[in-house]
Amino acid sequence: MIAEAPVGGLSVQGAINYIVSGGGAGVPSLGLSLLDGAGAASTNLAAGRPLTASAQVRDGSGRPVPGLVVTFSTNASLAKFSPASGTALTDSAGVAKVQVLAASIDAAGAAVMNASVAVGGVSADGSVSYAVSPGAVTLLPLVISSNSIQAYGTTAISVEVQVDGKLSETPISVTFTSGCAASGKASLPSVVQTVGGKAVATYTDKGCAGTDSITASAQGANSVGGSIVVAAPTAANLQYISSLPATIYLKGTGLVEVSTVTFKLVDATGQAVAGRDIELDLDTRTGGVKLDGGDVAVVKKTAADGSVSVTVAAGSNPTPVLVKAKLVGSTLSSQSNRLTISTGLPTQDSFSLSVGSPNIEGWVHDGVSTPVSIIASDRLGNPVPNGTTINFIVEGAQVSPSNCATTDGRCSVAFISAERRPTSDSEPSGRVTKGRVTLLAYTLGEESFGDRNGNNLFDAGSEGYSDLGDVFIDANESGNYASGEQFVPYGASGLCAAPGSDGNYGDVLSKPATCDGVWGRAHVRRHVVMILSGSKAMITGGPYSMSGCGPTSFDLMLYDENGNPMPAGTTLSATGNFVKFAQIGSPDPQTATLDIVNNTVLDSSAVGGTKHTFSVYAEKCASAPSGTFSLNVKTPKGIVTPIEIRIN
Repeated sequence: MIAEAPVGGLSVQGAINYIVSGGGAGVPSLGLSLLDGAGAASTNLAAGRPLTASAQVRDGSGRPVPGLVVTFSTNASLAKFSPASGTALTDSAGVAKVQVLAASIDAAGAAVMNASVAVGGVSADGSVSYAVSPGAVTLLPLVISSNSIQAYGTTAISVEVQVDGKLSETPISVTFTSGCAASGKASLPSVVQTVGGKAVATYTDKGCAGTDSITASAQGANSVGGSIVVAAPTAANLQYISSLPATIYLKGTGLVEVSTVTFKLVDATGQAVAGRDIELDLDTRTGGVKLDGGDVAVVKKTAADGSVSVTVAAGSNPTPVLVKAKLVGSTLSSQSNRLTISTGLPTQDSFSLSVGSPNIEGWVHDGVSTPVSIIASDRLGNPVPNGTTINFIVEGAQVSPSNCATTDGRCSVAFISAERRPTSDSEPSGRVTKGRVTLLAYTLGEESFGDRNGNNLFDAGSEGYSDLGDVFIDANESGNYASGEQFVPYGASGLCAAPGSDGNYGDVLSKPATCDGVWGRAHVRRHVVMILSGSKAMITGGPYSMSGCGPTSFDLMLYDENGNPMPAGTTLSATGNFVKFAQIGSPDPQTATLDIVNNTVLDSSAVGGTKHTFSVYAEKCASAPSGTFSLNVKTPKGIVTPIEIRIN
């Protein structure tokens, strides 16, 4: 071993006897120097004037060693390396180089640069001191390739950056700003790095339409500026965009009364044209329709996105209305789609209830269903607003859901067989007391009136109307309110003994002494009787006898065990035909021809069931037919009741 000793002004750590290839013993060395751009030694580093750190690596015999990794390090607050790792590989001459740059424009101070390498497992180090001084950064005047561009055009903006009077040899960050770029009306890179001392940015118009000021700046440097004149885009089309919502309702209905109508001004490329005056007006003001709350046309400027909007508020008359738009100083114009001003409320005359089938096989079976549908319109026949809630009440079984919201004036629920099943109603016939369910549908609407003058308004004193009182469930089907029947109060004053009729309400019912005596709002309603039909068939009719041979028709009434119609879809068929007759010229009895004329039970809620007809025919008979056959009644659930029919 030999002790640590200076070698060529450099220290060699942990030196040992070292045998290099080819013979010879010695200590490896690393010589470190800093060079300026001209290759001369320098220890002065400044922003924009980088130095090169050069490390010469030799083995113990003094020969250059290629292919070794040299690691450079220094105070990071004063200097940085390129590449950033601070490492380099020795070349064939045993030299490794990295570029040294000032850490920032205003970096100042002194530091030591270190370099280290391992040669055959032996480390060699070198160091050199240097000073860092801040550079004087100057931006030369801004250069704009074209100071006047067309709408949506592009131009190049550049600036040269000097450090201590020379173009910067290292990248300097230059910041570009403009008023239109800040507002989104132009695109301009915010920061650009210099290359060869020059920063170049691309400016693109996005609707600036005027003079835009451009500023370039850098840390520790002066700011420079310039301007670009951007031509305004030429309006080519005034587009109708929307009316939200497309239907509004009369003032005072409590529904949506105001719509926002929007147009957009664009150029030939479809780009927005901002800051232009648009005149907007209505095609009608009947009933007091308001435009932006007033009674005259308005002028508004297009926004940054080219849009312009105006509000339309309904008056007292239902009517369609258009908004007209015109570019001031131009022939360019447009108009909205029709905006509908509607009464919005369902009216009694235009409130419709229908069912899929009123007689379902639900007396002993749960879960049998049929649809119940509502169509509700206002006094003009327009669908009521989407979301209008229709309420349902039944005296038995189930309605699911118990209310529904309209879409395009329609909604549906399901009537489903279930408990409770009425067993003690006193129906008008005095015969049927079971299985009959009254279903009621109602919602808030208005009473119907005769609009004689066509102004779509009720004129008290000159036009008649039909008053409506409280809704009730007519459980006993009497057509009149009976004590104990469920009702829905509306808060009427009881000014009239009973509702009147305009001939259109039909079987609409009201609880007596609950109308208010004035035209206005009320619960509009309809009701229907639903049948929970049984599966066991019964008939009345006969006796049946033939007076001759020709075709003879016979009627019978078919009903379930409660006296209601059998379920819709129930079928009738004849089997086991033993109706015989003697035929002329034949010694053997012949079988008569049977025919069920209407062999399917249709939709019905009639008390006492449905009427059906069968016919008997005997060809060339010598005696009238007689005997029996089986009338098989089959329900939709496949339950068959055989009934013997006798012909005398």
